[in-house]
Amino acid sequence: MAVETKDYEAAIRFLRSSRSRKRPAQVSDRSESECSPEVASELVALMEKDWEHQKRTGEWQRAYQVFIAGWEQLEGVMVLTPVQESGTDLVAEISATNERALRELLLSFPRTKVGRFHCGGRWMFVALAEILDGHETPEQGDCCFIGIKRGSNNVSANSTFVKQSEDEHGNQRTRKRKDPVISEFRTLATLSGKLKQSKYTVEGPTLVQRAINDGLPVEKVAFTPNLPSDTDGKSLLNRMHRENLMCYQVNDGVMGALTTTRPVPSVMAAVPMNYRDADDFHLTPDTILLITDSVANPDNLGMVLRTADAAGVDGVLVIGDGTNPFHRNCVRASRGAVGRIPLLYCSDADAYFTKLIGAGFNLIAATSKTDKSLYDLEFEPPFAIVVGNENEGIRKTIVDLCTNLVTIPMAPGQSSLNVGVATGVLLYELVRRRNVRGMKYETIKY
Repeated sequence: MAVETKDYEAAIRFLRSSRSRKRPAQVSDRSESECSPEVASELVALMEKDWEHQKRTGEWQRAYQVFIAGWEQLEGVMVLTPVQESGTDLVAEISATNERALRELLLSFPRTKVGRFHCGGRWMFVALAEILDGHETPEQGDCCFIGIKRGSNNVSANSTFVKQSEDEHGNQRTRKRKDPVISEFRTLATLSGKLKQSKYTVEGPTLVQRAINDGLPVEKVAFTPNLPSDTDGKSLLNRMHRENLMCYQVNDGVMGALTTTRPVPSVMAAVPMNYRDADDFHLTPDTILLITDSVANPDNLGMVLRTADAAGVDGVLVIGDGTNPFHRNCVRASRGAVGRIPLLYCSDADAYFTKLIGAGFNLIAATSKTDKSLYDLEFEPPFAIVVGNENEGIRKTIVDLCTNLVTIPMAPGQSSLNVGVATGVLLYELVRRRNVRGMKYETIKY
C-alpha cells in the first residue's frame, strides 16, 4: 500500500529523475506519448521552491501531501496540493515505474475529491480510468486526467431510490427486493452478473473494512441492522459515512437473497473490477509477473493471489479454464489482494507468451517434469513464473512455450505441493535472492 511521507527531498528527486527516464522500445509495441518535461514538472518545481523556502523560514507557502509506493525500493510518488479553481479540488503530480506502484498511489487518493492528474505517460490512463470517474484532457501538451474516485458521487436526484425514506443517520432504507439497488446486488451474486456489471462484492465486516482501508473505489454498501450492534460495526458504519459512501440498510431476509453465504453477512460492498486485457498492461525491464494456468479451486487461487501480493509481484495473469478470480471464495481467501494487485486476462495465451519472450522475458514453469532445481535458476527480470492446475499441473501447450522448467526439491514420499504453497516457495525464493544481493535502493523515510 502507498503511505504518506514527509521526506520531500527524496520524493522530488524521484519525480525529477522519472521524467527523464525512457522505457526501452522493445518492451512494448504500443505507441507511447511522453509528457512535456517542462509542463509536467511544473508542480515539482513549485514544491522544490517551497521546500527550499521552508528550510530557510520554517514555513510552507502551499500545503502538500506526498504519497509513496514500493516495498524494496521507491517505485512511485504522488504529490497533492489544493487548487482554487472551479470543479477541481486537488492538483496531483504522479509518477511510477510500474503498474502496481501506480495503482497503490491512485488508491490512496482521497474520496470525494476531484483531482487534476499530471502523469508521466499515457500508459497511466488505463489505471486512472479503472479507479476514477473522469477523462483525459489536453493541457499544453501535458498528459492530464481529471477525475474523482469511483463511488464518491452522490446518487442522482432523479433516482427513484432516493425518494425512499432515510433513517436519522442518512442511510437509505429499503425492504423491497425489486428495488434497483437490491437488483444490482442480486445480479452480482453470479459470476455472469459480475462480468456483465464489471463489479464484484466483498462480504462481511472484515473484508469491507479492508476494502475501505485500502482505498478501493467502493460504489455501494448494503448492511443489516446487525452491523451497528457492536462497537466495531458502529465504527465501520461511521467510517463509511465519513467517506460519503452510499449505504443502504436492508433486513436480514433481503441480505440473505443477495448471497449464498451462511450465516448471512451483516454487510457487503460492491467494488469495480480490477481486471484488464494483458495487452493493456505496462511492461518494463523490471516487470515480474505471476501466471496461473487453470487453477480450479477458488480458495487455492485466492491463496495464490494473497501470496503474490505479499511477495510484491507487479501483476497476475489468469489463463485457462480455471476459476475466476472474482469468485466469492477467491475474494475471501485473497484477504484483499483482489482489488489491490493488478489482475489480467488474455484471449490468446500463446500469442501473449510469444510477445513476452520477444520483450526479453524469461518464462519459468514450475513442474515436476524436469530435473532442474529451483535453486539452480537465475532470476533476472523481466520474467514470469507460471503455476498450474492442482491435479494436472501446467498444460503441455503452455509448458512448451516457457523458456525454463524448474522443480521444487522434495524429500522422498511427495511429488507435488499445493499450488498455493508452491507459489509461496517460488516467489519467496525470489524475495530471498533480492535480499541476499543487498542491492542499494533509493530510501525514503516513512
